[in-house]
Amino acid sequence: MMVKNEWDLLLLVRARLAAGEATIRFAIQEPVLWTMFSRRPALVLGPDNTRYELSPDFPRVMHELIRWHISSHVVHQLPRYELYFQPSLGHRHYSPATGAEVPAEAPRVVLTSPEDLRAFLDDLSGLLSAPGDTALE
Repeated sequence: MMVKNEWDLLLLVRARLAAGEATIRFAIQEPVLWTMFSRRPALVLGPDNTRYELSPDFPRVMHELIRWHISSHVVHQLPRYELYFQPSLGHRHYSPATGAEVPAEAPRVVLTSPEDLRAFLDDLSGLLSAPGDTALE
């Protein structure tokens, strides 16, 4: 049986999520205890029983997933761990150079006229007075 690599896994995840799947799971076969950023190789079994070998380069794949707004996490499903992928609206940025997550920058607001300021304040007021928001109460 042919073993694919983490970049093949990345392409499969991206294609299946784009086709509308909500969650894609991979069963971690080896090692028994593994984390996404351990830089240790792993062998996982895909949803179609394809085997994928994840190299120490896997954090670079994680960076690409983050750029495409795909979230990932490891879940303990007895008797082994599973690697999950799902679409996400936003994600903290991951730096493959340092191996650390860094907070995403807040969007910058550029106000060039009194009308822009009024629109910004109206939007902000609407957000702060949303039903169930108790921040100002």
